[in-house]
Amino acid sequence: MPETLQEWTEKLTSEAFPVLQSTIDNLNALFAEDNSSYRQIASAIMSDPGMVANTLHAANTIQGHSLHHSIQTVEHALMKMGMDQSASLHQQLPVLETILKQSSPTVRSHVMGVYERSHHAAYQAMDLLKRMGEPEPGEVYIATFLNGLGEILMWLHASQHASQIVSYCQNNEVTREEAERAILGFSYVELTHAIVSKMGFSPLLEQLLERENIDTLRCLGMLLGIRLSHLAEHGWYDAEMLKCLCDIAEFIRQPLEIAITIVHSNAAAAARHHQYGVPAAASLLPWLSNGLPPKLLHDEAERVAHIEFPTLLSHDQLEQIQLVLREQSEVDYELVIREPIDPQLVQEFMVKVPFEEGVDTELVISDKPTATAADSGNELVVAEDEDGDDTYIISYEKRDKQLEKEGICPLPDEHSLEETLQRLTKEIDQSISMPAIMKLVMQGMHDGLGLNRVAFTMLSPDRSQLKTRAVMSLDDDWDIRHLHIPLKPDNLFTHLINRPQALWLNDENATKIWSHVPAELQDTLHADGFFVMSIYVKNRPIGLFYADRYNHEHRLDEHTYENFKRLCRHATKAMVELSQ
Repeated sequence: MPETLQEWTEKLTSEAFPVLQSTIDNLNALFAEDNSSYRQIASAIMSDPGMVANTLHAANTIQGHSLHHSIQTVEHALMKMGMDQSASLHQQLPVLETILKQSSPTVRSHVMGVYERSHHAAYQAMDLLKRMGEPEPGEVYIATFLNGLGEILMWLHASQHASQIVSYCQNNEVTREEAERAILGFSYVELTHAIVSKMGFSPLLEQLLERENIDTLRCLGMLLGIRLSHLAEHGWYDAEMLKCLCDIAEFIRQPLEIAITIVHSNAAAAARHHQYGVPAAASLLPWLSNGLPPKLLHDEAERVAHIEFPTLLSHDQLEQIQLVLREQSEVDYELVIREPIDPQLVQEFMVKVPFEEGVDTELVISDKPTATAADSGNELVVAEDEDGDDTYIISYEKRDKQLEKEGICPLPDEHSLEETLQRLTKEIDQSISMPAIMKLVMQGMHDGLGLNRVAFTMLSPDRSQLKTRAVMSLDDDWDIRHLHIPLKPDNLFTHLINRPQALWLNDENATKIWSHVPAELQDTLHADGFFVMSIYVKNRPIGLFYADRYNHEHRLDEHTYENFKRLCRHATKAMVELSQ
């Protein structure tokens, strides 16, 4: 039997992690369908810590892995492996239920209890951080979800030790970590850290487990989710839980009653999302306790009473605010409600954010359903390029410099995307102009999909090049605004314009494709990835759309690619109508 932490780590990682039978069944069904997306497959995997661990490990050990850091999301891991390898991975893994058949009901209950707790913690942490503008909620979910990996593996491979820890903790009135050290010589946190470090799963989880630099927004959110999930196993209405809820209220800057509503809703949503055969934390929510001292409730509520958010913001308003607050989590900001002068008008929310010392930037958000953050400071500018042609420049002039300085990537907004698609569908007729079409499509790409730079290029009369005709960009990028793509000699874009088609430059094809990008464009376009789609009207090539992101931590994905093509198709339909 292993004795040291290193010996235990070697033993517990010597074979593949077991996966749930339900995960295998779901994946078999998805891979049997021709149109299953990476996003759907990732969703089926992300309720199973064993399958998550196996998927990340497989992707990070692929020969020729070229990323500067490890893959941290399941969807990215699947894209790295490709459909064929992804489809075969789960077929060769041990099944958890088969292993647990040989164990006692107590062991089965504890293992599935850790699954339930980890899933609950991950769901809570992901939602709390999304509310604070988290750009990669999938990374947060996985890092939090895998925090119980050491405990799960100890119950599976050395249940006698895990049982002794439970007994020692109960009989000696010590903390669980003290009991773990007494029995094992190390804690479950240290064991999980050693496993994660060896397997290369998640640098974010490593950072959390090392207990270094855990005062970052992401780590604080994860710690709150983990702490909440442990407390919720024993009930929702004691003093420790109240303190935790108050800390969450302070973290998300909401009144205590709103924070409690959010947390309880998250618990219910997590339970609906997946069941592990043990009581979910949400099942304890109806059990009210009258034993809580009124003074304690009053004192704890007073502790967060300084958070003056007078009303619960809608998701739309919250996402609009996050467009301004991204990467500004360490800066205090103020939210006030401006009462309307005209009683018929709705209220407006004004956010003041000190981007730079002594300089306040304001974003006024109307409560009207049609208002978006993009409406503030967004305008269509007609400029003239060097050869006298008009170029429609669509940009966020009022926020250019600061966003360029901060390297901020716009936050994808599904509501904005759907609104844009509805408007395009409704307004595609003879009355809509070409600039209006471009503005709608590019707002959908920029605000809806979170793309930094979007350009529409058209064929020149002599068909020798593609030239920018419309741009939406977060910065004053002269090159993208006046893009000239040569079509001779033959290159990538010559091939693309030859027929209606789309391309996503990504890690899997960059080595083969990038060399075909004209040399004079390689400093302008993003080698890390971009989308492009050619546009044909009445069987004739018109031009192509180009889009990218310059945020290396918020990478392009398949879901965004599919919606990019969807918007391009709407633009094509509008052009066809205009050509009638």
